[in-house]
Amino acid sequence: QKPTNRLNRRVAYPTAAVPPPQASQANQGTSHLPDAGAKSLPGSGMPLPPPPKLGAGILPPPPSTLSSSAPQVPAVQTEMSSLSKDEICSKLKTLMTKYCGDKATDLLKRLQLMEKSLDSGLPTENRIIQILSEFIQLIERKELSGAEARLTSLGADYPGECAQWIICLRHLAADIKTKEQNDEKESMPAAPASFPFFVPAPQQ
Repeated sequence: QKPTNRLNRRVAYPTAAVPPPQASQANQGTSHLPDAGAKSLPGSGMPLPPPPKLGAGILPPPPSTLSSSAPQVPAVQTEMSSLSKDEICSKLKTLMTKYCGDKATDLLKRLQLMEKSLDSGLPTENRIIQILSEFIQLIERKELSGAEARLTSLGADYPGECAQWIICLRHLAADIKTKEQNDEKESMPAAPASFPFFVPAPQQ
């Protein structure tokens, strides 16, 4: 007779079979979860190992050097020099004679009041001289909007000091602006002459 495998009444496994795995071994096999992105091998329940990490032999990508290597644009110098009292008066007389035409005589009289005001030793004299210097230099650069802004600041900050003579500077700025506009119109090319369009008379 052939020997038969007898079952043990206490253990539900054959006596000749391999004993079941113990709890410690089972916990060791299931304590580490597989990688979520890993795929199982065909015919096996074991997952693929996770992708290798960055090793010592693989160099990281170089840092971006765009900001450090970009050329820097130099800042535009907008500061203007301060003129002396004599330079201010001389330049204003020349400008009024050139641009103001027949009313230049009356404006030059107002300019004399400005000269006396600058020689009176007022505590605000240095600031007024700086504004006048910027006004003249902006006029020479044809930056009329900036020159008008300086006159607005001068009249608002020092109304008592410049009330008698600031009007001649306003006339100067207005005359220069008018001349510039007229020069631009003259420099524009003339429009081509249009021929008259005749509508044929209806036949009776």
